[in-house]
Amino acid sequence: MNLKTILDGFSESIPIKTTKNIKIIKDTLVYLLVCDKLNVFVIAPPSVGAKTSMSRFFVDIIPDRFFLISGAGSITKAGVRDRIIEIGKRKGLLFFDEVHNAPPEVKKLLYDLLQFHRVLTIKKMGFRTVTSDIQVYCNILATANPIDSYWARYGDINKMKEQIPLDPVIMRRFHLVIPVEDYNPKEFREICSDTGKNINKEELINKIETFIRASKEIEVIQKEIPKYVVDYLMKLKENNDYLLFPVTPELKVAITELAKGTARLSTLLNPKKYKEYVEKGIVIKDEHWKFALDFFNRTLKQYMPENIYNKYFKI
Repeated sequence: MNLKTILDGFSESIPIKTTKNIKIIKDTLVYLLVCDKLNVFVIAPPSVGAKTSMSRFFVDIIPDRFFLISGAGSITKAGVRDRIIEIGKRKGLLFFDEVHNAPPEVKKLLYDLLQFHRVLTIKKMGFRTVTSDIQVYCNILATANPIDSYWARYGDINKMKEQIPLDPVIMRRFHLVIPVEDYNPKEFREICSDTGKNINKEELINKIETFIRASKEIEVIQKEIPKYVVDYLMKLKENNDYLLFPVTPELKVAITELAKGTARLSTLLNPKKYKEYVEKGIVIKDEHWKFALDFFNRTLKQYMPENIYNKYFKI
């Protein structure tokens, strides 16, 4: 199973220079398109990780699949909540940009979507105001800058925890947390030297639609969670102090969603059998679980000192 070819192909289709940090964000976007419920938090200094430019790029090319909510914007404007509901129906993706700047009502909306998968709508009916909860099932990518807009000590877990600008109650609802450090001199030179490239917009849109179609059409059958996955989750719990996020049952959801997404992606490697997968579904296999664990571990290696990673988390 060579899913790396799918991830790499998608990455190269996006006209933003691929550094190590940006690569994992691009790969995560693929999972956000094929998983049923996946919430991701990316935290990086300003102008690092292409957070805003990447989200705006996707909103521009496929506005009916992606929606951007700016932390500096307002959700009280007419149509914002309706757009969120519409994106959910289309199995699209919501971007919450710069949530460190977000007013309370935006953070409340983010929490409701993360925790309850709902949007509270308010409608005027004559002289009455009618409120209702609408279920919304779409994946979320939220971004923020560290407190003070820079990492005091990237790789120092305790110092990094102090610089996360979100309430722990919200942080507990994310499945993946991806911190990004500032560009090193080599990456900065590559970005400054990059002249950009022309993209085949139709080809990229086709890839995105293919991922979303797979998420809609292919049922993933999960028989049981393998013992080695449970053991891995226990290892995370036992070494919680070395992680940027609290270890909760949401992590089981994260690994399971990544495994389901991997299973769906694997069907794209065999187009001749795709119709059969649509009819019968696909069972999560060992290779899917292991690929998912490996991907999750990449998010840990982003910020963890190598000696800590090798001692406690390396599979």
